[in-house]
Amino acid sequence: MPKLFVEKSIEINAHAHHVWNALTQAEQTRQWIGGFGLDGEMVSDWQLNSAVLWKNNDGTIIVEGRVTALEPERLLRFTVFDVRSEKPPVTPEDGITYQLSENGGRTTLHIRQGDFSAMPDGEKFRDRSAQIWDRVLVKVKEIAEILEMQAEPTCGKGVALNSGMSQKVGNVMAAMADMLAAHMTALDLSDPAAKVEYDAYDSLVKKYRGIAAQLAATAAEMNGYYSLPIAQHDMDVMSQPQMRDTFEKLVKEKQALLDLLQKTTAEDQHMLDEW
Repeated sequence: MPKLFVEKSIEINAHAHHVWNALTQAEQTRQWIGGFGLDGEMVSDWQLNSAVLWKNNDGTIIVEGRVTALEPERLLRFTVFDVRSEKPPVTPEDGITYQLSENGGRTTLHIRQGDFSAMPDGEKFRDRSAQIWDRVLVKVKEIAEILEMQAEPTCGKGVALNSGMSQKVGNVMAAMADMLAAHMTALDLSDPAAKVEYDAYDSLVKKYRGIAAQLAATAAEMNGYYSLPIAQHDMDVMSQPQMRDTFEKLVKEKQALLDLLQKTTAEDQHMLDEW
């Protein structure tokens, strides 16, 4: 019989740190575990091979398991076994898997649960679990985004929250490189003018891709500063007029970039519509 897994993903407007906490902190799991028919919490120290206990409010253990894969804030897998039923055989991929992928302060959470094929009526339980995860993931998203908003603002968080701009501009550069590279394939190099155009685009493609790679690396570095410790600042320096002027210049440059993108995107969309 083919293996049966639930596969679900959701985009969350929060850093992976807060999504991880929404999934693993007992005070947060209390808010979504009800979707599985429990009125309690999930308890574990979330270390490799540690026990994972799903408890009702009276302390009764309903589901138990063990952590089988761990990369903090990136990957977590643990087995699940309803203690009221017969324990099925398991493989290393069985259980619940969380995969977190962060990009520009947003996190994609992908969950996988199964294999249900070893259970009687496995397909029915797989479909029921899929419906449960649809509800639970919405709640996890809500919790993580609240944690993000409640996080104390720091310079490190500010840097990390602005990483998305570097990443998005890098994505545009990479897309422009791809467009020019595709255009190059249409050039008839027996034409001297086409050879000149080809060389120009070849140079730009290399530069665009280099810029895109640098911006992606910069965005990743910015994200890594999310947990910088709070540092003492000279507030007299921070309140000087030139500090405000520098920030005002940044705001103006962002607005100029937005205006340019809106104008060129409208022109590009018109060309695309006419294609």
